[in-house]
Amino acid sequence: MELDLPRGPWKEIFQGNWTNNKIFLFKNPDLYTITAVEDREEGELQGFVLFLNKYYVVAGNLSRLNTELGGYSTLLEKNMPTKKGRFFTISTGPEYVEPETEKIDSKVEEMFYSLKEKDKKLYELSKAHEVDLTELKHSGEESILFNRPNLINALLNPKREEKFKKGATGQKILLGKKLDGRKAEEDINSFQSSIVIGEEDQLERAMHVLLENCVLSGVNGVIFDDSKRYTNLSSPNMEFPHHEYPDLQPIGMPVRNLEPGEVQINLRHLDSKGFREIINIPRGEKTEAEYAGETTAKIVDRIINEKEPRSLKDIEKELLSTEGRAEVEKFHRYRGIRWMKVMNQIYPDFIDGETDLKSLVSAYLQSMGSIIRIDTSILPPEMKRAFTYSFTKKLYEENKQEGFTQRMRAMIVIPKGEIHVPKEPSERLQENILEVLTDANAYGIGYSLGTREKLDIYRPLIEEASMIQKFTDKKQVALKPKKGKPYRINLRPYLTS
Repeated sequence: MELDLPRGPWKEIFQGNWTNNKIFLFKNPDLYTITAVEDREEGELQGFVLFLNKYYVVAGNLSRLNTELGGYSTLLEKNMPTKKGRFFTISTGPEYVEPETEKIDSKVEEMFYSLKEKDKKLYELSKAHEVDLTELKHSGEESILFNRPNLINALLNPKREEKFKKGATGQKILLGKKLDGRKAEEDINSFQSSIVIGEEDQLERAMHVLLENCVLSGVNGVIFDDSKRYTNLSSPNMEFPHHEYPDLQPIGMPVRNLEPGEVQINLRHLDSKGFREIINIPRGEKTEAEYAGETTAKIVDRIINEKEPRSLKDIEKELLSTEGRAEVEKFHRYRGIRWMKVMNQIYPDFIDGETDLKSLVSAYLQSMGSIIRIDTSILPPEMKRAFTYSFTKKLYEENKQEGFTQRMRAMIVIPKGEIHVPKEPSERLQENILEVLTDANAYGIGYSLGTREKLDIYRPLIEEASMIQKFTDKKQVALKPKKGKPYRINLRPYLTS
């Protein structure tokens, strides 16, 4: 089947049903795709929801580029025994059009113009961030993308019913009271990418209230607690002012408190540069670097990048493979083994493979809201980042399997955002965290970053934030939603102690 639209001919490569609507995927000779979803009422065609996509083969770190690009984009990866495919797609996002030929043709041309402007911005950013892009039609890798069912499924864009509900929203949460005494309520989804600005005790107030509201909305919260300020979330607030909020009741939240060791860093999530950061081995190029162990570090680098170990024990096993090797290399391999043993003494069982997220929450709470509190207070900054990235990456991978959604599934809370995504990310783990936070947003994983100063956080995150909260005094907060007018509130008291 071919579609008679501008920039064609358009050849059908997929047809199916999705939430009782027919969905089609077409491609043209330049390897753009159009996704078309029928909108029917009582069997009568009312219109189409259209997406236009363009594809690239990509190499490099996309974290900053993707954040600065904004809008709709997706990273697709495919691992095969003989080849890996890594693709980046930009999209117009959903556009609705009535089923009239002239209107559809006009809409498609409009979408091409919009995508052309985005393509231009993408190439400018790719040069600035040293990302290599090759248009799919020039890459010779079309078959990897279009001939594999699981990747075609990812190309369709709409994954869940929430995508097409007009004004899709989540549950309303109570933040406190406006200055005129009325309730201050917001959709939980408006905190999908939120920034909180204030002193440490103020950040605690806002994030404490947010975590409570997540649980009450059926959203799972994860707090990386590096100050031990969030230890009492499971106990009800016995001093709750009932006269101010008669409709609320203090209640303890379901919380799982975890120490490093109970939750692990999975080295499969890190590349060699990230591993060097947590093991404190610099990247050197001069003779001093050789004295500091650069040759040993390069051997470990190869193991990290080629063998994809999950734990320090896996690295040790690879380093023990000394048969037939020169004595000099054996020396460096044995030194690498000593490094791994020292790391395991300092951080026992911290870097020990996969964490089973489902086992962290009891079965009866998995469909409800609960809180996982990870105590990172004893860790140096690079280890805090490694735990944050590895855990969030695992959460992202699991939710990605469920597909795109506008519904909030989980909330990552990072009280000291400047440690993880500073204004000028210079460490690999900072770039990793930035990438996974922004990518995870499309799969229902929100984040809330705290900072004392607005300028201390990576600027594009501030510009794209769905909600900014800035304290004006101890309890009063100025709210700036991305959609809607700014206003001030007095935060409600805690439900927990």
